[in-house]
Amino acid sequence: MAPPPYFSSVHDTRVVGRCKHKLSDILMVALIAYLFIGEDYSDIYQLCRHRGEEFKPLLELPNGCPSEDTFERVMQAVHSDEISACLEVYTSQIIKDLSGLHIAIDGKKMRGTNPRGHGESSYILSAWVNEHSLSIAQEAVGEKSNEITCVPKLLDKLALEGAVVTMDAMGTQVEIAEQNVKKKGDFVLALKGNQRHLFEDATDAFSTRQLHKRHLEQVKGHRRIDKRS
Repeated sequence: MAPPPYFSSVHDTRVVGRCKHKLSDILMVALIAYLFIGEDYSDIYQLCRHRGEEFKPLLELPNGCPSEDTFERVMQAVHSDEISACLEVYTSQIIKDLSGLHIAIDGKKMRGTNPRGHGESSYILSAWVNEHSLSIAQEAVGEKSNEITCVPKLLDKLALEGAVVTMDAMGTQVEIAEQNVKKKGDFVLALKGNQRHLFEDATDAFSTRQLHKRHLEQVKGHRRIDKRS
């Protein structure tokens, strides 16, 4: 049985005829290692070397396990956007309709991108479907302070009609709220005191709101139904 073509659309930049290992195998092993909390190319290689046979339905490995250097060279050469697009297509096949689902938008530091603490780390902005425990779309950002500019790009990838989108205070922006409305999605945005005017307006709105109590009674008798409130 041939492995599923999850990464068939990823462009192979290697020289044709000089490759011992299939690109699909290398990418699939890297994905599995990531799911197994792998953090670097050594983890990818060790997983393939010691447990590659267990994943044979997903892999071919015609020439055995690629070396650690091969994993590193190939992963640095492929375009991350193409890999992300493949994974988004796959997850969209699992979750065909987002209506009624909770989508949490959040940014996280990528594992293994700065293991020694030098320089800037890479962050990923993710759309996480709570009911399925699955990320359906991602957007790479240079650093956490730039997440706000990537939120609209991430939302553009999603069919939000009927879904409930949640974000922390980073996403509490007029443009982001308007984008949710245009895509017919519901949204819950966190609000902090550093957005002083909006925070004060919200506080005043809730503090002055009155609760209205109403009791509805329906009585049937004498060939009629009376509704009293």
